[in-house]
Amino acid sequence: MSFTQPISDSDKVEPASMSPRRFAGAYEDLREGLGRWRLAMWLGWRDAVLPMRRAKIGLFWVTIQSGLWVLVIAGLLGQSLGASEPFYPVYVAAGVVFFQFMTSMITDGAATFIRDASLIQNIPNPLSLYVLRVVFKALILLAAQMPIIAIAYVFVPEGLTWTLVWAAPALICVIFSLTGLILFLASITPLYRDIPYMIAAGMRVMFFATPVFWLVDTQGGLRQTVAAWNPLAHFLSLVRDPFIGAVPSVHSTAIVIGCGVVMWIIGFYSFSRTRTLVAMYL
Repeated sequence: MSFTQPISDSDKVEPASMSPRRFAGAYEDLREGLGRWRLAMWLGWRDAVLPMRRAKIGLFWVTIQSGLWVLVIAGLLGQSLGASEPFYPVYVAAGVVFFQFMTSMITDGAATFIRDASLIQNIPNPLSLYVLRVVFKALILLAAQMPIIAIAYVFVPEGLTWTLVWAAPALICVIFSLTGLILFLASITPLYRDIPYMIAAGMRVMFFATPVFWLVDTQGGLRQTVAAWNPLAHFLSLVRDPFIGAVPSVHSTAIVIGCGVVMWIIGFYSFSRTRTLVAMYL
């Protein structure tokens, strides 16, 4: 049943948590959304470029903004926080770039159905198309910021290492896990409109609670405790380690994949229950 159609009597009577048809409908929505990945990519490109359409250098402003963040953090805090880390410029650059990538996916993903309310209510596209749109937008912004990491290698004596081959698989794992999370957040946000504001506020705090620019203590202490219990620290470590000459740890890999499986189960369940109600609550 299409999400743009009214709920049938059978859906009203049958418990949402026990309805096989709801799960089948959610699966079909995800399948159709993936089938329209080209449209999702175009929408994501439009979301990334449109706000800067009249700027002379366009997306390059994203690169400049992130580059200034890295320059200020590495320049002011490098001597006190990164003296023992030869890859510290790359550590900060990759930390800022990939944390912003995760922030973009989570914050934009939570509000995606609300932001696209007019399209959802008037055009019979699968809802998962808009989730995929968020992923492509985040990837486009990530691509615009990757030159910052390349420039940071100029200040690192060791240069590039073979561990970079792990970067792509690590990024795929992170995207898989976060997509399940934004599917869950996007599904419940039309019912609870405070969620995007909570997420935005929480991600600002998590920037400082995640080892984006500070090093994790190896001898215990508060930093090690925070990094161990903060899931975003493991997500960041997984994608950043290949850039600083380290192989992603098995521990962080297991946590990211485990979180991904859990988030996809919760996300798919929530999506199957709320999919037919989204248009009504927008």
